[in-house]
Amino acid sequence: MKPRSRRWRRERPETLEFVVEAAVARVWVEVLGCEGIGPGENFFDLGGDSLRAMEVISRLRAELKVELPLVRIFEDPTIQHLAAVICELQAAGTAMDSDESSAANLAVTTNRTLPLSFAQLTFWLLQQRDPQNYLYNEPRILRIRGPFQADILERSLNEILPPPSGAAYALRVWRRRTAASN
Repeated sequence: MKPRSRRWRRERPETLEFVVEAAVARVWVEVLGCEGIGPGENFFDLGGDSLRAMEVISRLRAELKVELPLVRIFEDPTIQHLAAVICELQAAGTAMDSDESSAANLAVTTNRTLPLSFAQLTFWLLQQRDPQNYLYNEPRILRIRGPFQADILERSLNEILPPPSGAAYALRVWRRRTAASN
């Protein structure tokens, strides 16, 4: 961690909270790619966003073995606040042991249908109400550099999407076009 000034470091004793603050600051520097972060600076003012917040939470979980809820970074997005929350969680005995942290990263392998999240349920209900409305679709064009293996992409799409999906259909059309042009 590179604090803004030597004064910040001199004024802060080597307590558990200071050590946790240093770990949080180190993760912020890695994720945000900026130096000179102070303990009271706002994560989002430094260029953070929700995806980077998830990355911070994930790295802190791995490094400090604590299950930190994502909402805590939005409450007060400062190093001081996150360090205080982590210290509270560790004092309350909610730190994860190594078995829990590795179990938290296991993929769910089951044949049963899992419940929808609130956002997924909302989109499903909107789709049921008006099946012809494509307002929430986000079309994307991706440029692929390097060797492209269409069969691997098709298998991947068929694995994560139901077979009559638009992505798999688009891939089949693309394959027909490239085969016809050769």
